[in-house]
Amino acid sequence: MSEDWNTRESIIKRIQVGTDDEAWEEFEACYRPFIYFLLKQVNVDFSERDDVVQEILLNLHKNIRKYIKQKSRFRTWLGTVIRNTAKNHIIKRSRYDKNLNKYHESLNVFESYSNAEIDDLIENQWKQYLVDCAMERMRNIFADKALKCFEMTLNNRSVEEIAEELDVKKDTVYIIRNRIKARMLVEIRQLTDELEF
Repeated sequence: MSEDWNTRESIIKRIQVGTDDEAWEEFEACYRPFIYFLLKQVNVDFSERDDVVQEILLNLHKNIRKYIKQKSRFRTWLGTVIRNTAKNHIIKRSRYDKNLNKYHESLNVFESYSNAEIDDLIENQWKQYLVDCAMERMRNIFADKALKCFEMTLNNRSVEEIAEELDVKKDTVYIIRNRIKARMLVEIRQLTDELEF
């Protein structure tokens, strides 16, 4: 299989032209975690998340043939489908469920923000999702101790404090931080190329 067929854009094209179950499974595996991540951020109740994710995936599958690259970035289109499906699900469920408090917080998120603000939230969560995915890739590349060192630098711990706690030299802390940071940037660029178009 050519490298071109492995890009997310080509997966979407394969889904759009026919019933390619393998492409859909790849698509779902790639974007399902982001959908969960976003629903958590907008306070969709945990007990409802699976149902909402399923509805979103069904809507994506049903409407992906309508996506046109020239009209918008895929992430923008994806965010719109996620936002609209989640909001509609919450409104519908709140009408039939006597426990309105369960939906109140999630609905407030959607009602209190304009569409542009929700789009900004999706954008910010997308960036955080890419960082989280890159960090997950780092776990396959670097030792646990090195990653702990890097995470401690992200939490603004002093080099001296980190060196003492991990029993390493200060220079080692700088080297680890710089190596992992450089690799993180490479991974984020790769993820961006894979997931955005």
